[in-house]
Amino acid sequence: MWSSVVTIWPIRTVRLSCSQRRQIYYMAKAELFQFKPFGFILKKLGAFPVQRGKGDVEAIDTAAELLRDDCAVGVFIEGTRSKNGEFGKPKAGAAMLAYNNHAPILPVCITPIGSKRPRLFHRAVVSFGELIPFEELGIHEGSGVEFRNASRLVMDKIRALRERDLRELEEKDASNHI
Repeated sequence: MWSSVVTIWPIRTVRLSCSQRRQIYYMAKAELFQFKPFGFILKKLGAFPVQRGKGDVEAIDTAAELLRDDCAVGVFIEGTRSKNGEFGKPKAGAAMLAYNNHAPILPVCITPIGSKRPRLFHRAVVSFGELIPFEELGIHEGSGVEFRNASRLVMDKIRALRERDLRELEEKDASNHI
């Protein structure tokens, strides 16, 4: 496991992308692409539109094609930002993509420093867990129950990263006040 601290825009995808050497492609809600200049920027950052709340076959196909091309596809497992900074319920899409495309999942956690939610031009810790091969997700038949269980497994790994990061930040803060 390793982590990096970045200070950049509060947009999660930008924050995560800037901490990487490899291009990461993201699903982003389709509404963000309606304002053409902003949509252009998002596409340049590697985002592609997804119709949320629906079975958006085109977005799934785009993600699958990227995975077949050995690209990294970033999926925020909760599907949306948290209003209060707490973890939300994981969605099954990342596990489904991993299983259907024989792709591993890399748990990543973005922990804001000094607040519960990311804020404009504030620092955050970006932590990476151990790569989870698709075979270890516990998906054998491709059922909805298996996808949900695999998503909870990934979320538990992300939650462990958050707890570790918060503990390390508290220890660092305590040592600075001695």
